[in-house]
Amino acid sequence: MKRIVSLILVALMALMLVPAISVAAAGTAKTDAVVFLNGTTGADTNDGKTPDTAVATFNKAIEVANTYGDVPAVTIVVAGPTAIGEESNNITADSTHPIVLTSYYDGVDYRTNGAALSTSASKTVSVYFFNADYTFDYITFKAMNTNAIFAMQYNNLIVTENCNVVGIEGKEDVSTSYPILLLGNNKSTDKAAGDPTVTKDVVVTVNGGTWQYIRSGDRDCRTTFDGNMTINITGGDFRNGTATEANFNSNGNINTPSGKGNYGPNAKIVMNISGGVLDNFAISCQQTSSTLSEADITVNVYDGAVIKGMFAAIQTGNTMFFGKATMNIYGGDLSGITMADLNNVAASNGTTLTINHDPNNAASAAAFKALKDASLGDSDCTYGEIKVEATTDAPVVTDAPVVTEAPATEAPVVTEAPVATDAPVVTTEAPAQPEDTPATGDASVMVVFAAAAVLSVAAVVVIKKREN
Repeated sequence: MKRIVSLILVALMALMLVPAISVAAAGTAKTDAVVFLNGTTGADTNDGKTPDTAVATFNKAIEVANTYGDVPAVTIVVAGPTAIGEESNNITADSTHPIVLTSYYDGVDYRTNGAALSTSASKTVSVYFFNADYTFDYITFKAMNTNAIFAMQYNNLIVTENCNVVGIEGKEDVSTSYPILLLGNNKSTDKAAGDPTVTKDVVVTVNGGTWQYIRSGDRDCRTTFDGNMTINITGGDFRNGTATEANFNSNGNINTPSGKGNYGPNAKIVMNISGGVLDNFAISCQQTSSTLSEADITVNVYDGAVIKGMFAAIQTGNTMFFGKATMNIYGGDLSGITMADLNNVAASNGTTLTINHDPNNAASAAAFKALKDASLGDSDCTYGEIKVEATTDAPVVTDAPVVTEAPATEAPVVTEAPVATDAPVVTTEAPAQPEDTPATGDASVMVVFAAAAVLSVAAVVVIKKREN
């Protein structure tokens, strides 16, 4: 008996030397740079540093965020129901830091008490201009009226799988009940004023949310984009906008990696789709008579992606498109495409349209066949093959531009937007996502030591009793 108890003591001592597993906190990572926002109980005379002293308006929260010094980002915690803005054009203040928007912070989920950011209830079209790099994490956006527009103005963006977008109550099946995710500028307001040229590099990753559609460029602007944009879509639901069978190949209100602004000769846009559902899609959105596009646009479709509804390669209004459009089909589900226009309507401008697939890969071949079967025509469209080498993870395209490997499914860390160079290189890989569940401390270590101590004492008592 004495020998058995001795073995127990040895095991307990060994247990005390094993590092304990720390308890993880749910929600967005805790930080010293935080601002609390509550449009219901907050006041802009508060300092915003605690839930009880929350500010009331979005712009005041950014003003407080700007008071923090050299920090990588500032977290704005939406702790109650809050309106983003009630005007037709709602311009957020410029931020000196990237912003993380969340309602689940330091173990408290404020969404259980109705915390959300809501759009205007009085405007049928309301635009929200964002002026920083943003992460939407554990946040709820609530649409109160149709055709809300989130204009990111060529800032970096991460939408995590924890972002929830709620459509207009009772109209959840109507696509216009959800916001438009516009990655560029809107008309001639805010950053589009004066028709500037944008040369920065932009990385956008969308892992979740329900949206009317995603447009990766401008909406009715003359802004010129001449930088690099990489869009990684790994999840989310992108509804059909307002495109119909009669105008799907000319309607700009559609899921697309381009927009209605100008695109310079150095503009490169890469859209990697490895998840999510996109209803109605166009590689190149129509240009207007007053704009010109020389963009090099590449769409990579991977397993996990779903594209359905209507598909247009280069829309018929694109007589001002002088760029290059390439679609590489590595896989994905295109069986839901009901109508496709693969014509290169801008071929007279010297543009190229290339669609590549891997005939030796079942998923790639099936997706390509579904697209071809739905096609109404494909004049001046070039078809190529993708050859995936057995010795490398990076697929190589033959008779077409080289395509890099599929993007990672994790969202990138938001950093300051990189400075563009004269000959920028676009990467299609997404950097690692910030940890959502940081350790909370050494509480679990103390529990293990306490338990070990109690058991050790008990074992000694047993030994003494046996000896007596």
